[in-house]
Amino acid sequence: MEIKQLEYFKTVCEELHFTKAAKRLNISQPSLSQQIIILESEIGKPLFNRIGKKISITEAGQLLLEHSTNILTELKAIEQSIDDINNLTRGRVHIGALLTIVSYLIPNVVLRYNYLFPNITMNVSGLNSRNIRRKLLQGELDLGISMLEEDDKELEFIPLFTESFSLAVPIDHKLAKEEIIPLTMLEKTKNILLPNCYYTRKLLNKHCESLDFELKAFLEVETMEALITMVEYGAGVTILADPYLRFKQSNKIKIIPLISPAPRRKIGISYVKDKYINRAAQAFIEELKLYVEETIT
Repeated sequence: MEIKQLEYFKTVCEELHFTKAAKRLNISQPSLSQQIIILESEIGKPLFNRIGKKISITEAGQLLLEHSTNILTELKAIEQSIDDINNLTRGRVHIGALLTIVSYLIPNVVLRYNYLFPNITMNVSGLNSRNIRRKLLQGELDLGISMLEEDDKELEFIPLFTESFSLAVPIDHKLAKEEIIPLTMLEKTKNILLPNCYYTRKLLNKHCESLDFELKAFLEVETMEALITMVEYGAGVTILADPYLRFKQSNKIKIIPLISPAPRRKIGISYVKDKYINRAAQAFIEELKLYVEETIT
């Protein structure tokens, strides 16, 4: 049984006349009659009573008409829904982004995206890189915005930009008078850092190891907000992505660029390899790339 046959059958039911139905369908009357005969053969019962030139719907035909109407209505709704998605008049996109990115980058992109596509529902979660990767693989996110892991065999990445790291110190700290600081200075400072399980901390640890010293923390805190608050209270110093520190800057801290050399991290869009990226997510990628080109790179 084919959709085309159901459409032909429904039209005949509406016209109760094969010639009129054929004209409406823009096919020949013999072709229409043949398709109805094939349909009746597949069902095993006549669908129409044929009395001379007049026809009427049989009991089996009436039952098929009810189901055909439901099927064709549902198919039309599906086609319309897909068309709406393709034209971005409806849809949904789930995004997971680093907490730093959520703070200083995502709000402007979301506002711009929502202005262009007001009927798309967005969900943005601030997460660490580990959870972004996990949720992408579990299908809970469409896109991730995080540190690039170029050797990841399960995710694809689109590079966006590179962030450098800076030191945040209390405004009355002895280092606050400095304009630049070598990274090796962190060997002598009272550091408040993210735990070792965080990708950012692993990156910093590795970078410091390349300079032959171990990055130690007297206090580990799991959120960037708490790190900055501790620095504002004068508890110690911290190292975070420079754009985030600039965004969160207050009159209680001094931000000092690091040198020799400064640690950096690549930020990009991640998604599961070979997974279909829906139209709403594709549009977000384009808007994010455009915004980065205009404001960062």
